[in-house]
Amino acid sequence: TVDVNDPPSTEDLSTAVSLRFSTIRSVSDWKQSTFSWKQCAHGVRELNLDGTFRASADPCRVLDALGLVGLHQQLELLFLQNNKLPDVPEWLGELTSLAKLYLDQNNLTSVPESLGQLASLTELWLTTGVDLAAVSGEARNCSRGIRGSTPMTR
Repeated sequence: TVDVNDPPSTEDLSTAVSLRFSTIRSVSDWKQSTFSWKQCAHGVRELNLDGTFRASADPCRVLDALGLVGLHQQLELLFLQNNKLPDVPEWLGELTSLAKLYLDQNNLTSVPESLGQLASLTELWLTTGVDLAAVSGEARNCSRGIRGSTPMTR
């Protein structure tokens, strides 16, 4: 795992399949960074954003600015817990290779219908109290029940 906030060398990024971002407070922080997804030649399969946006006034806007949709064919594991996210962007449903999605410990009350398009999803972690009415299609198939911050698994 390469911690992108360290900053990593170009060599580290070209072989990295797992990345961790410690803190991104704003869209301008992200735009001022020298990081580019193109530096990750082998493709990122695991992205750890656990608590990355916790200090942000607008965590959803920062998440959108990262441009993760470009990773739709390779990203298998996405950690988004502990970020104070009030909602989940619809474009998460475009991450078609996603097998594990961690959304627990946020401020979510529901999830978007687009998660139903995630045919590869085997684990979906949510916090108790999230309305699962929108979880349908393929994502519903991974459901085994939710208790606290426990997973829904296939």
